[in-house]
Amino acid sequence: MCNWFKKKKPEPPPEPPIEKPTGHPRFQIYWTQLKKDLAELGIECRLKTKFAPDAKVFYTDEESWAKIVPYLVYPAEYYVSQACDCDEYAKKASADASFEFQLNGCLQAWGRHNIAHAFGLVMTGPKSFKLFEPNAGFPWAGQLFDPEELLAPDEENGYTVESWNL
Repeated sequence: MCNWFKKKKPEPPPEPPIEKPTGHPRFQIYWTQLKKDLAELGIECRLKTKFAPDAKVFYTDEESWAKIVPYLVYPAEYYVSQACDCDEYAKKASADASFEFQLNGCLQAWGRHNIAHAFGLVMTGPKSFKLFEPNAGFPWAGQLFDPEELLAPDEENGYTVESWNL
């Protein structure tokens, strides 16, 4: 028999150590307002101009997102260059926030972190947003932050947000 069939399947990722948070407050904003708010910050929407996937976007407050984002972090071992890399991590986090927590205000964001990079962007209030890293390979994965919070002394290692998608 071929050795390929004898290979051991990879272990499933570990479950988060605590129960999923429930009972978080849920706020809503119209899609058009979200697009406008992010455009005012200089963050471009990657969707076609007239395309609106949902009429409303649901989000929660910063305190609740801080409890939720650890569940939107995935093992670094999933990373496969050009196949399952940073944009897939951001896409999965966005989808899981909708499926698991009914919050579609977790957006996929693209920008820079030394190089081109994708990560999570959550709405925490009117015109208020935080970032998070969904790849567990980063020391700050699963924590909310502002881009300037991760600046190194040379100010070249911070996150910048250039565009977004649901």
